[in-house]
Amino acid sequence: MSVLNKGVKRNKIFKGKFINGIFTIFLTGCINIPIGDGNKMKISKDGITFTDEEGGEHSISIDEEEGQFQMKGFGMDDEDEGLTLGQNLELPKDFPSDIPIPDDANIHQTNSVQSNVSVSFETETDIEEIIKLYETYLSDNFTEEPKVLDIEGEGSINKVYEVEGEDSGINIAIDGSTEGGYNTKVHITYQKNEEEGEE
Repeated sequence: MSVLNKGVKRNKIFKGKFINGIFTIFLTGCINIPIGDGNKMKISKDGITFTDEEGGEHSISIDEEEGQFQMKGFGMDDEDEGLTLGQNLELPKDFPSDIPIPDDANIHQTNSVQSNVSVSFETETDIEEIIKLYETYLSDNFTEEPKVLDIEGEGSINKVYEVEGEDSGINIAIDGSTEGGYNTKVHITYQKNEEEGEE
C-alpha cells in the first residue's frame, strides 16, 4: 500500500471516530457550548436550551414519547406556556373556557404568549355545523358584528371571522369541504386587551 493510500485510510478512520464521538454525546448526554457575550447553548437528546447573559433560559424541546415539539422563552413571560406542536394536545390554561371546542377535536398546535392564546385543530364535524357553532358563540359574546372573509370554492368553504370587543378580540378561521373527504380545520386566536395603565 502506498504512503498516500495509508494517509487517506488513516484520515477516514479519524473522521469516523470523530463522528461516532459526536453521536455518542447527543445520544447519551449533553454538551454545553459558549456562544459569546455570556450566552450559552446546551444540547441534549431532549432538545436545545439557550441561556442569555442575564440568565434567562430559552428552550426548544422534543418529547418523543408524547410526540410533541415545544418552544419557550424568546421574549415570553415565565407564566407563558409557549408554542407546542403535536397531536391531541391539551388546551392552554389561558384559553377561555366558554369558547366551544368539538368533542372530537384533534388539537395539533397551541400557543400561549402574554395576552395572546391560540389553538389549531381538526374535527370530523361537518363544516356547516362548525360555522353555526362559532357564529352563535360570536353573536352571544360580542356586541359588535364580526368582519367576515368568505371564500367559497368548488366543494369547499373558507371563512375567517374577526371581532374586537371592549375586553378582548378573537379571530376564527374555518376551512373545510362541503362534500366530505377531509376534516374541517379550525384556527382560533384569542387576545385579551390590556387595561389602561397596565404595562
